Amino acid sequence: MSNANPLVSIIVPTFNRAAQISLFVKSVARQGYENIELIIVDDGSQDETKKVIEACAKENPNLIIRLISQKHGGMTRARNNGFLNSRGDYCWFLDSDMELPIGKEVEECIRKCVDEHFDALMIPERSQGKGFWARCRGFEKIINDDDLNKNAVRFIRREVLDQVGLYDPNLTAAEDFEFHNRVKKAGFRFALIKNIFIYHHEVDSIKKMIKKAFGYGKTMSLYIKKRPKEAFEQFFIIRPAYFKNWKLFIKDPISGFGLLTMKFVQYSAAAAGIIVYLGRKIPRPQKIKSSN
Repeated sequence: MSNANPLVSIIVPTFNRAAQISLFVKSVARQGYENIELIIVDDGSQDETKKVIEACAKENPNLIIRLISQKHGGMTRARNNGFLNSRGDYCWFLDSDMELPIGKEVEECIRKCVDEHFDALMIPERSQGKGFWARCRGFEKIINDDDLNKNAVRFIRREVLDQVGLYDPNLTAAEDFEFHNRVKKAGFRFALIKNIFIYHHEVDSIKKMIKKAFGYGKTMSLYIKKRPKEAFEQFFIIRPAYFKNWKLFIKDPISGFGLLTMKFVQYSAAAAGIIVYLGRKIPRPQKIKSSN
């Protein structure tokens, strides 16, 4: 890697994550790369999230932690708010239920961008969680490792954001894909880095998955309307990666069957969310008063 030591802003929105946020902060604190600022945007949490973050700041005095509070406006707005309050040459957008497990993730991202002249990076994920459905989510992550339509840039050079704009605040689902499509269209160089990954602590029950997918469906129609071709490629239920990695399905048929079942349930819940959202947007016919 070159002698460049650019500042990296790790931006994470959080909402009622008192039980998980300390794990994320500790994983940032143990990074070998020293020039980091951690910007945590609290999206109107009603639990002890702020107190936990303040305690983490005291426990890790060598890590620059900036806590920003806002009224509850959703993850996308929180991300944008974090960027507007950041100073980094590179920004890494993460979620508060994630963890950087190795301690060299930031260093490797900088090396990739500086030495190989990339403007943005996609970083694969590995699911963490207990139970059958968490296991299926983990299986899905591995299947989609090389599927460029199921990954989006997260580690981004600041000039890219200045040129293409921030995340669409009207989207609560697929906002990362919508942003990724703009980066791609603008001609910036990006890559999928393969020697590091992120732990993602997934929901561990089908009920929670249904609730999450239904919520995403509320704005999914906005993304589909905005990017119909890309949406079809990114969300078509039968993935080319399934056929490419058919040996993994043979090796672990239980997880494979669980994955297909899970996707059917998630897509059904998201479709229900879309229908409910569109139903609320359709104006109801007004009653005509009698002139008797």
